[in-house]
Amino acid sequence: MNVRTESVSLVNGAPLKAYSVVVGSFSVQSNANALSATLAGRGYTPRVVRAIVNGADWYRVIATSYDTKAEAAQSRAALQSQYKDAWLLYQK
Repeated sequence: MNVRTESVSLVNGAPLKAYSVVVGSFSVQSNANALSATLAGRGYTPRVVRAIVNGADWYRVIATSYDTKAEAAQSRAALQSQYKDAWLLYQK
């Protein structure tokens, strides 16, 4: 399973664990906040983090975060029915 490694900073939400499931990436923070609010309404504990990619800010919306890759992969599989492009992030 592919895992992307990025150095990110927390914008809002609970602290990240080692492996996280990203369900959205936005260049506009308010769009990320809107998806985060939707996830919170569905019972998730979402987080928004900022990554700088090629000099540009990207706001990643994280639905779930785990200590192990196996747990994150299982969560990603469950989330892919709704978020087909969900991917795993390993926090540097």
